[in-house]
Amino acid sequence: MIVAESSCAVSVLNWASVYLKNVVRVIDSSTAAVIFDVDETLYFPCPCQHPSPPPDVLRLYHEALQHGFQIYFITARIHTEVNREQTWNLLHAMGFTKFKGLFLMPEEYLTYPNASSYKALLRDAIQREGVNIVLNLGNRFQDLMLLPPFQIDEEAHETRKELLLLPNNRFFILQVPDVSWVSIKFPTHGCEPWE
Repeated sequence: MIVAESSCAVSVLNWASVYLKNVVRVIDSSTAAVIFDVDETLYFPCPCQHPSPPPDVLRLYHEALQHGFQIYFITARIHTEVNREQTWNLLHAMGFTKFKGLFLMPEEYLTYPNASSYKALLRDAIQREGVNIVLNLGNRFQDLMLLPPFQIDEEAHETRKELLLLPNNRFFILQVPDVSWVSIKFPTHGCEPWE
C-alpha cells in the first residue's frame, strides 16, 4: 500500500522524521529499530566525489539515534572479511558510527531473488530477538519486503507484484502487507535525486 510518493528526497525524509517522533511517543524506542540499506541509500558510489551520505539521510540516522532506536545496516554486499572491513570503514567515514548490527550477504544468496530472502530472514531474526522494526529504508524492493515466489499469501503477493511495477525514479513511502513497519523506497539511479 502506497502511503505517499515524491520526487523530492527532502520531503520524504522529513515525513520519516515526523513519523519517528510520533512512534517514539507510543513505543519503547530502546526495543525498536530502524533498518538502512547501504548502497544507493546511505551512499551513492559516484567516482567524481568523496564518499558522503545524502545530508537528509544522515540527519534521519542521527534523529533515530537521539530517539533511542537501534540501528541496523543490512546490505547485499557479499560477506567477505575485506568487504566487511571496507563497509565498516565507509560507514564510519560518512558519520554512521553507532549501530547495533551490520549484515553482509553470504555468497549462497547471490542470485536474484535470494537477496530478498536473505534480507527477510535477517529482519525476522531481528524481530525474534524482541526488537520491533519501525522503519526500513532501501533503494530496491528486495530491501523492503519478501518478493515472489517466496510469498504464499495471494493478496500480499498481488500487492507486491503491483509495487514492483512502480517507477524507479521516485521515492515511495509504503506500508507493505503482513509487516508492522513502514518502508521508504529510494530511486535506483545514482546521485541525481540528491543533487
